Amino acid sequence: MIIGTQHLERLALAVEEFRRIYPDAPILSFQVFLTIALNPGITGLQLIKRLGVSQSAVSRHQMLLSAWTWQGKKPGLDLVETLEDPMDRRGKIAFLTPKGRTLACVLLRILDPESQVDPSAFLSAKEYLRFAGAR
Repeated sequence: MIIGTQHLERLALAVEEFRRIYPDAPILSFQVFLTIALNPGITGLQLIKRLGVSQSAVSRHQMLLSAWTWQGKKPGLDLVETLEDPMDRRGKIAFLTPKGRTLACVLLRILDPESQVDPSAFLSAKEYLRFAGAR
């Protein structure tokens, strides 16, 4: 095996795992999911800047990843939830749901089989609001 190919193979398996849940997943949905996993409480504007995409693209992919029904056809994936930003009521902040945190751990274990990360390692919306002192 060529050095480094095992990392690419693991990455491919992680993408396959995401696509098992969301077979038609555009790569941007995967990027939005990973960016929220790495930055709990990230705002829509921060996602737009970080990913270099439009507001409508971020909104569309957040909706696909949320529990909302997409275009009245099928339920969302329930991997991401958004809340009103307590610092700016006009904006939203994004977090992984319990299902999203579990998926993030599965992906980490695929990439690093010795990973001991569990879902509680990812800040939840409830924990953020408690920490921020908002109710």
